[in-house]
Amino acid sequence: MDRSPFIENLTLGIAKYFEKLPCVKSTVISEKTHVQEAALTAWEQKNSCILPQDLKNFYLATDGLQIKWFWKQRGETVPCGVIEVSRLSHLKSIGPKRQSVNSEVPSLLDIESDSEEICEGHTKPKFKDGCKIFVLDHCLGAGKVCLVYPKRKDSSGDGSSHQPSVWFLDRALDFHYLTADFVSYYRLALAHLGIPQWQLLFTPYGPPTKTRLLLNMFAPERLIQKTSL
Repeated sequence: MDRSPFIENLTLGIAKYFEKLPCVKSTVISEKTHVQEAALTAWEQKNSCILPQDLKNFYLATDGLQIKWFWKQRGETVPCGVIEVSRLSHLKSIGPKRQSVNSEVPSLLDIESDSEEICEGHTKPKFKDGCKIFVLDHCLGAGKVCLVYPKRKDSSGDGSSHQPSVWFLDRALDFHYLTADFVSYYRLALAHLGIPQWQLLFTPYGPPTKTRLLLNMFAPERLIQKTSL
């Protein structure tokens, strides 16, 4: 595969790393045409928040990214890891809708705890606090990697002082802290080689056995150290 220096720099040379592994069959990197400044401005106006500069720089280079790699197992080529960042148009907010006052069906907003919870020294996001939450990666259905803007402390700010961080939202709708910014998360995803459900390393219950086996084969150091790069 002919890779430009741009792709090599964007992916920190991960494809060359895979080429050195005899069991890895192929790597597919899908990048898009870069986003225009006007599109970034339109997104910020629509969502009433400012994109962090590192994520802006990413979209100015490519409108989303997907890296898939495959390995040979029992004579067959099967997918192993996926690293993905949503396109700007797919970077949409999520959150429950409050039920009608006459509804007897509770929503997440009704049952969400009022107490402040701490994760890795950071206050956990809450939907009821008015946090703005945008999905960066759907994690093949295992959860969601989210860019989370903290709740506003006043109604006069424009959001520019409320820098977002990156969290993993599991299927039980519990948040787990990953990194303080997008570029740190991106490097973390590359370090874990996009092995499915690697984000569960940052939860109290940890990843499933298959994930641990793959990490032990291809990135054993990540089972020892769970810190961002």
